[in-house]
Formats: sequence, C-alpha cells, structure tokens
Amino acid sequence: MTWYGDEEKAVAAQYRSLLTVVKKQLANPTVFKVGDRTLTIYVVGRDKDGGVAGLRTTAVET
Repeated sequence: MTWYGDEEKAVAAQYRSLLTVVKKQLANPTVFKVGDRTLTIYVVGRDKDGGVAGLRTTAVET
C-alpha cells in the first residue's frame, strides 16, 4: 500500500518470510489463540516426520 512507510514495509516483509517458513515446514498449520486481552498464540502442524511442531508467541489485543 502506498501509505506504508519503510518501517511498516520491513515488518510486513518479516511476516511474509515467517509465513513462508511455516508453510514449508508444517503440513496443515493451524492457529490457536488462548486468552482474553493478552493472548498466547500457537501455530502448530505436522512436521516432515509426522510429529507435531510449531511456534508460540504473545500478543495484546486492544
């Protein structure tokens, strides 16, 4: 978008890179949000060996 500054463009690029890695490494990735305003967010799926793998982060919804 034209209203994005350099910082917003850099952050968006980081998220696109993360999405690419998740899609390459996990089959059927699913997102779970746990909490109310302070959320623990899990992205989980099956790895290449059939095990469960993923990542966790925290977010604050305002």
